[in-house]
Amino acid sequence: MILAKKPAEFDEDRADFENQFPLNQMNPNHHNRFLHQKSGRAGNAFWVILILLLLLPVFKIRSEEPEKQDDQTKAAFLFHFTQFVRWPDQSETSENRPIRIALLDSDEIASILEKTVKDKSSGGRRVEIVRCATIAEAKGAELFFIPGQDRSLQEGAISAWGNSSVLLVGETRDFIKLGGMIALVREQEQLKIILNRKAFERAGLSASSRLLRLVEMEAEEK
Repeated sequence: MILAKKPAEFDEDRADFENQFPLNQMNPNHHNRFLHQKSGRAGNAFWVILILLLLLPVFKIRSEEPEKQDDQTKAAFLFHFTQFVRWPDQSETSENRPIRIALLDSDEIASILEKTVKDKSSGGRRVEIVRCATIAEAKGAELFFIPGQDRSLQEGAISAWGNSSVLLVGETRDFIKLGGMIALVREQEQLKIILNRKAFERAGLSASSRLLRLVEMEAEEK
């Protein structure tokens, strides 16, 4: 099993993510020394409750950080997939057209992507981010991201675009089994890239050797 490790070009993005969302480590010894200065069981209970109340916002922030970091990493992957995948109609005649990354109900990741692709290009083409409220709105996109675990949405996207040259990216292994092409899956505290080679071939897409070195292969159940 190959875990999704960051290629060299992801390091700068990742460093920016970590600077924006530092994981500060709390030192419980500081609070213990403070509590030991108080005597009596009632006094200790009071200070424990007070400290817990003061730390609640900290715990909330830290619990949100992994999700935010995942969004940052997924946004980086989605952008770099446009560099690691070749589309069948990718030729000199397409250089003037933007590469379109469509996202279904993914405002947070879309916002990050819009900042990521600003002043950047992929294969000499500018990158355009499209926010979609429906599956049909992904028409004309090179890449379509379907987040979450809603099986009906996954099936709908695959039914609509699975036989076209749209790179379909989801977030579950079931998405791959249904016929999706790539899934970004968090398992064992790692974000893995799962790839369905058969779906790639069916859509006429080709993955670069750099992408293949990062992924775990899994077949669809068809």
